[in-house]
Amino acid sequence: MPKVCSRLEPDPFGLRAAAGTRTTVRQRRQRVFVVASVLKLHPQRLQVMVITAPIIAPICAIKRNLNRRMSTVVVVKPLTMAEEQAARIVAAVGDCLCEQLDPGGGPTQLPDFVLKDSRRARIGVLEVTSTVVGELAAFRSAQAKYKISDPRLRFDWFLVSRDPSTNLKALQKTLPTLLHQAEQKGFLPTVSDVLEPGFNFIQGEEPQTSLYQQGIFMLSVLPAVQGMPGHIYVKPPAQGGGIGPEMVTQAVQIELERDDNLAKLRMASRGERSELFVWLDEATAGMALVTPRLFPQQESAYPKKGPTLPVPVTRVWAATGPNDRDVLARALWVAEGGNWQVLTAPPRLT
Repeated sequence: MPKVCSRLEPDPFGLRAAAGTRTTVRQRRQRVFVVASVLKLHPQRLQVMVITAPIIAPICAIKRNLNRRMSTVVVVKPLTMAEEQAARIVAAVGDCLCEQLDPGGGPTQLPDFVLKDSRRARIGVLEVTSTVVGELAAFRSAQAKYKISDPRLRFDWFLVSRDPSTNLKALQKTLPTLLHQAEQKGFLPTVSDVLEPGFNFIQGEEPQTSLYQQGIFMLSVLPAVQGMPGHIYVKPPAQGGGIGPEMVTQAVQIELERDDNLAKLRMASRGERSELFVWLDEATAGMALVTPRLFPQQESAYPKKGPTLPVPVTRVWAATGPNDRDVLARALWVAEGGNWQVLTAPPRLT
């Protein structure tokens, strides 16, 4: 952990003394320094980035310049993909600005974001949570880390694994070449195709056999965005069971009543917005969330009564993770104490 100081002293991290010290390359590489860059959120706060560097003097010069202007150093955690995309959705749909509030760690747990209007006046807080647990959570985390693309691909590939424990790091190495081979052979299923030996390919036929052995259950393609390399999107398998809109309400209600979520949302001042954003597991309640989009003609798929909002929550959002290349979420519902409203998630590129 980097050292955090309440005031920038002349040399709070001991860097100036180290500048004139003769050290080995290994010792220098082991030194961790803090370089501050001014946050746009507030002129008196700094966001710090931890780096390892062998050169000390320039770091000291930057720190001395900052010392003349600033007085506070704050370590800010990087946003997760879930937090970042939730903030973009709320900002686009909720007509507000979302600025990171929770720096991560420390004795006081804060909401993830503060909401502001177009004049940058504070109007509320936003907390982001998720029902994705266990192996699925690990899979989602790996999805965010291992973004797979290859300039050889002319198509975007959408794959479903057979097992949530699929090794995405290994797939990052093998999939581009296999899918390039598929494109070369003209194997381009525009409708989701299940890989099953003896069903839609002969055992030993390539690249289908290798894709099957890599743990791929289903796949489909769309032409890549013009001028961009093809991307590969891998998602975990869906789980069976009956689904209905009440599953969304039940799952969200549990998150609304969690003590840690309520403690953060109670930090909204009187009259401010206090909003909870819930990412739902696609295998259960998330599937019910998507149903109105997939089957718009089925009235039973549409939600009616939404969850009960405990004080001080003013709005709750429910979404399921991005599966389309052009939108931030596959499905999006919102409730303000009455019925659910089914919305269309904003575009990914906004």
